[in-house]
Amino acid sequence: MTTERRTIDRQTGVISTLAFDGGNTGIKFAYAGSDETGYMPSVIKELDLDMYDVSYPTDDPNSAIVEFAGATYAVGALAAMMGGSPVFELGKPEFTPLLFMAALRGVEEFSRCPVIEQLNILVPDARRQWLENVWNPVADQIMDIQSFRVNGQEIQPQVRNVTFISEGVPAFQWAMQEGLFGEFINTPGINQMGVLDIGGGETTFKLFDSRTGQINWDAEVTLPGLNALALSIANRLKSQAGFVMTPDTSDILRCLSIKHYVYEVPGAGGVDFEQQYLDARKNWAKLILQKLAHSVTQQGVGGVVIVGGGAHHAEGLEIATKGRFFVASEESTGINPRYINAITLSEM
Repeated sequence: MTTERRTIDRQTGVISTLAFDGGNTGIKFAYAGSDETGYMPSVIKELDLDMYDVSYPTDDPNSAIVEFAGATYAVGALAAMMGGSPVFELGKPEFTPLLFMAALRGVEEFSRCPVIEQLNILVPDARRQWLENVWNPVADQIMDIQSFRVNGQEIQPQVRNVTFISEGVPAFQWAMQEGLFGEFINTPGINQMGVLDIGGGETTFKLFDSRTGQINWDAEVTLPGLNALALSIANRLKSQAGFVMTPDTSDILRCLSIKHYVYEVPGAGGVDFEQQYLDARKNWAKLILQKLAHSVTQQGVGGVVIVGGGAHHAEGLEIATKGRFFVASEESTGINPRYINAITLSEM
């Protein structure tokens, strides 16, 4: 982005903007005025303190232990290791305040009473009905937080304003500003550009009017996310590799996130599943294109930028559409597609 970011004042503890993308698979956040970004798996485990010792909170940057309102939670990689539940199963609105608290791990390094002037949160739909019925109460909960502990440190935040922004908007604005839609923008009759955001629980597709920046809500499509791809791989492994039980999709998702296509079997070593991955990915991409056929063949639709934590699995979409669908790769943009939403949100 070419927009100049405002700064974090580490002496006063004032954060001008904190951006928060609490996705179904990963929590991504970014601070205005710095290159700091963070990531944690969107997994939560409420801890029974009779069973778990939290005297020594985790130093893992992808995890946090949050103590709030008489309960203790593991969030992130630690929660996943302990058999926690993904946020898309628990309910994103209910647990967004907890994820926000987890995202503040490390802030105590410069302030235990941080003032967050603006908190921008990415949500599936920020239209008035959803704001009134779902998200505004979440904002109230966040702004009412007086104190909590994260990794053993007490934090007393002041959040002065919360804004919810619809998925797709940050990526569209970023792609427009970076000129990623290229020749489509200057093509007569082409006035809609797409954003395909590949997440864990689901993949979302939105069309935007390139002249006004408005979402064409009639063209919105919800598609299978990486969880569906992982399930397909698990079923293939069970039938082709002789597994007695269906492999754990959470373990497969972790492998997909780091492009390490080996499924570890306790006591039996690793099982390579790259071929199963390639076969499943081909069918997954084909299904996405089939479901998008009507939306992207409409007159006036140009390029589609692919972002999100699963963008690096979209090679088949790029090939099948001859580049009309394209991944905003880190090599070409300097930004990991996983963090595009969070970084852009921090500049809005």
